[in-house]
Amino acid sequence: IRRPPRSTPSNSSAASDVYKRQTIYSYITPPSKTKEGNYNLKIKVNDGNEEKEQEYSINVKDCPQSEFQIEKEKVICPCQNVSLQLSLENIANYYESYSISAESTLKEWISFSENNFSLAPGEKKELIAYINAPCNIYGKYKIKFKAKPSHYFSSLTSESLLDIRPCYEFSLNFKKSSYKLCENDQFEIPLEILNKGTADNSFKFLLDAPDWIILNENSAFLKAGEEKELKLSLNPPLGTVGDFTIKVEGLSDYGSVSKKAETSVNVEKCYGLSLYFNSKNETICDASEEYSYAFHVRNNGKFDKEISLTLEGPEWASLKKHRLYLDSNESKESEVIIEIPANAEHKIYSIKLNASDAIVSSEDIINIKYAKEEECHKPSLELSESKLLLGIEQSKVINAKITNDGIEKTGI
Repeated sequence: IRRPPRSTPSNSSAASDVYKRQTIYSYITPPSKTKEGNYNLKIKVNDGNEEKEQEYSINVKDCPQSEFQIEKEKVICPCQNVSLQLSLENIANYYESYSISAESTLKEWISFSENNFSLAPGEKKELIAYINAPCNIYGKYKIKFKAKPSHYFSSLTSESLLDIRPCYEFSLNFKKSSYKLCENDQFEIPLEILNKGTADNSFKFLLDAPDWIILNENSAFLKAGEEKELKLSLNPPLGTVGDFTIKVEGLSDYGSVSKKAETSVNVEKCYGLSLYFNSKNETICDASEEYSYAFHVRNNGKFDKEISLTLEGPEWASLKKHRLYLDSNESKESEVIIEIPANAEHKIYSIKLNASDAIVSSEDIINIKYAKEEECHKPSLELSESKLLLGIEQSKVINAKITNDGIEKTGI
């Protein structure tokens, strides 16, 4: 508190006027480490007889004497490295130390050319903030950069907007979530890829599926916004039945963005034939007769079929029919015709019969024995008495038993 110098009045009246009013000054200087905020100042005046009090509100602000600037906006692609220019100038009349930081959801991908440094009065420094954008995000992200002076509680701040465009985004999809087909069928499944990014890109594909599934293209190049349909060829072998999963992973060349597509395939049993003879073993004695032996063919598949019949055996064996038309699950009977020649060798002949619809087949064997005469007809006679004694004019009945020990009927 300063007071003006006291002067001696020339008379009592003048002295009375001088001391009626006096201006008093209060000088306030907060230290540099004073926290920002509102403070109360109370001034009391006491003349020995009476005391007066006056209260003031003092608002202390933290006012760093520096200028901090940065690029306001940057447009980039995912997986792209970008740098932002920062500028910091010390406009105070004393040396100042600074620490640099950033606040953002991207802060773990942000680094600086320098984090801590000092500036002389009037000195200016250019810095670089490096941002390594992740590959799997896009959108607009605010970044608040801070420069913290050592002599102040508050920081200098400057904001920048990072616009990460979907440069390498793409989609990979099967048209249907599941498919159904038959064993041994040839079938194609479409796989759609769309380059949703803003840049032309190349893509590679990895297939995880049974070995009877083939992806016709393992790579593709698409311009921005272009769509393409890939094909998967399916050809499950006969006997392949069940549910199978197909997985395809697509990986972009630029951006290394990965997408996956999945579908399922149900393979049904659709083809089947069964063939069998009614009898597996037969014997022939008389070469002059014609013989026929029945067999059955059944279509066990889902589709109506024309069945071809073929025979392997001696030339005197033939088929009554060479083709049969069978509906799904229908069975029909036919015959093998045997006309054995008299001079044929006496032995067992195997005759193999095959039924086929060009996809599946079935076969069976019948054994034909051409027997010798002594095997076919073996008559025997047995008398009730081996000796007979008769007197003159005597008679006696003798029983005779005739047996056919052959394999064929005979007449006596």
